[in-house]
Amino acid sequence: ADIVRQARVMASLADTSVAVPPIIWYGDEPEFFGRPYFVGGFVEGFKLGESPLPLAHLKHLARNGIATMAALHNVAWEPRRAAWGEPFALSDEMKRLDYLLDRDTLDPKVVARAPELRERLRSSLPAGARIGCVHGDFQWSNVLFNEERVVAVIDWELSSVGATLLDLGWICFFSDPGSWVTAGGAGPDVLGALMNADEIVDAYAEAAGFPVSIPEVRWFRAFAGYRFGVITCFNLMLHRRGKRPDPLWEDTALSAPRMFEHGLELLG
Repeated sequence: ADIVRQARVMASLADTSVAVPPIIWYGDEPEFFGRPYFVGGFVEGFKLGESPLPLAHLKHLARNGIATMAALHNVAWEPRRAAWGEPFALSDEMKRLDYLLDRDTLDPKVVARAPELRERLRSSLPAGARIGCVHGDFQWSNVLFNEERVVAVIDWELSSVGATLLDLGWICFFSDPGSWVTAGGAGPDVLGALMNADEIVDAYAEAAGFPVSIPEVRWFRAFAGYRFGVITCFNLMLHRRGKRPDPLWEDTALSAPRMFEHGLELLG
């Protein structure tokens, strides 16, 4: 996690309608903390899954969250390239996952249909996908609210300049029970009850101010399932080999085959 880069990314959004924590200072000099750091202003807020507010009000806040994502995608990235970097191609995004998938140590039962989905995704790669600022892990746990609005989007570790629909596909994936076979910690985001995938796409299209292609959205939803499924297979392998023990991946892996299957279904 490039801490200083995250600080620069958040600071670059301070003059936009995208709510981020105020960045007071950052640096990589070792004398203060012995490591790179940033200091951010405290933001008081809550995550939707932790709120006792009425369901109707939570739905309203959730739509505000999707509007915030659309606002991010409308931010001009060119003047912010010093913080964000150069655009990252979709083909390169897929190549990064090849490093995780092409291993003979993955559980063949869990990973079985991943190569098939990869080839389908590659053969239908969207041409001319809209480029902009991408959060990279836009999900409800990374959005803080007060009772009226979004007060901060956090965790910019995976931010990049790339295809903006990566974010839309990602949050749809976590709100789509079709990609999961279990509930609770290993199942879909409990906030899928607030907005299902179709409602999220509708809210995004309404707020975006630019055309949103539904067939293209389906590709990005399939890619999100592929991406998380591959990440799951890789982390399951690390857990079982004792390199990074975390039993949660055993539960999540129960749904990994379904993630790949549903991705194929979304691609038709």
